[in-house]
Amino acid sequence: MSERIQLDGLLLTKDTQVVSVMNQILDSFAIDTEVCAEIDSALDAVTHRRLDAVIVDWDGVSDPTRIVRAARKSSPNSNSTIVAMVNAGSETHALLVGANFMILKPADFEYANRCMRAAYGTMLQNRRRSARVAVDLPAIVRVVGVGGIQTRISDLSVGGLALQCRQPL
Repeated sequence: MSERIQLDGLLLTKDTQVVSVMNQILDSFAIDTEVCAEIDSALDAVTHRRLDAVIVDWDGVSDPTRIVRAARKSSPNSNSTIVAMVNAGSETHALLVGANFMILKPADFEYANRCMRAAYGTMLQNRRRSARVAVDLPAIVRVVGVGGIQTRISDLSVGGLALQCRQPL
């Protein structure tokens, strides 16, 4: 049986119904989530911690765009999955600011769970894209005009690998 990847999230809301529904869903996806009721603590989290998910109650906090913009400007969270929980009429604004997914409020468990299942795939893809796995493997790189060069592969990711060798390539 495969081990689940532990993801980190932030939920910004003052709405106890949102917290109740989202805590169940986030637990089921193994997303360790900090709940913030105030924008200052949420801003601190998105600028200083790596988060896989940022969930913003769009109509439940003042100036939700600050959170999304701060996340997009911070290097650890520029590609984080942002979910906006919106009332009817706020959808376009949330998407224009940079939200990836929306959950319409009032959200029941089944509807919010379907939306988070879609967002979860994006979170995993972003985690794999940025994750690097340390290895120590011998390799031979064939360079046109030079021939084979002995190297070592020091880490791997979805997007590439890091090579170490004694001579410049």
